Amino acid sequence: MISTCFLRSAFAVAVGVLAAPVFAVSNGMVDTFQGGSTNGWASGANNPTPPVNVADGGPLGSGDDYLLLESSGVFGPGGRLVAFYGAQWGGDYINAGVTGIRMDVNNLGATDLHLRLSFFDPVGADTAYSSNAVVVSPGSGWEQILFPIDPTALTGSANAAATLSNVAQVRLYHSPGGGPAPNGPDVAAQLGLDNVTAVPEPQTGLMLAAGLATLVAGKRVRGRR
Repeated sequence: MISTCFLRSAFAVAVGVLAAPVFAVSNGMVDTFQGGSTNGWASGANNPTPPVNVADGGPLGSGDDYLLLESSGVFGPGGRLVAFYGAQWGGDYINAGVTGIRMDVNNLGATDLHLRLSFFDPVGADTAYSSNAVVVSPGSGWEQILFPIDPTALTGSANAAATLSNVAQVRLYHSPGGGPAPNGPDVAAQLGLDNVTAVPEPQTGLMLAAGLATLVAGKRVRGRR
């Protein structure tokens, strides 16, 4: 007979597997929404205006698909501007070296949007979210924005590094006052979204470039000697 101890251990392992996110996020991954795809983005089963693919008018103009996010501003499902990233964005951001998420956005509505990201860890039952919102004004046209997502740029979590190491869900949402999604207010909004990309922060790139320049300069000096 199978022992009770063995069954308990097997159950614990199964629960752990089910709770853990799909570790898929990696530097350079991008959602372009080409070919009519929403890339798994959603906004809740009861939202009457879920994210939709628009086949024309993205940052590259004619023939460039983008994702349209809408909210009604009316209390109830669909009243707030919030979208859940696809499952491909779950995983270990720390080990993957992803410290920023860049995206092209276009505020097609009439209200300033204060955009933030939130990251949910099911094992620690904890959420970390952007300390500072990125403000996108109406009539902005397509513009590129960057969310730093290293632990120092996030708040709300007792241990942001641990949360980023085990992300199961990422949300993009409007919230002028802060707080994790979906704590933002009801807002009538339309937001175009495209080219969501996992990147190192610009500072990381600058540090790498500076380091390479120093190595090259050192080699030149040694060569002259």
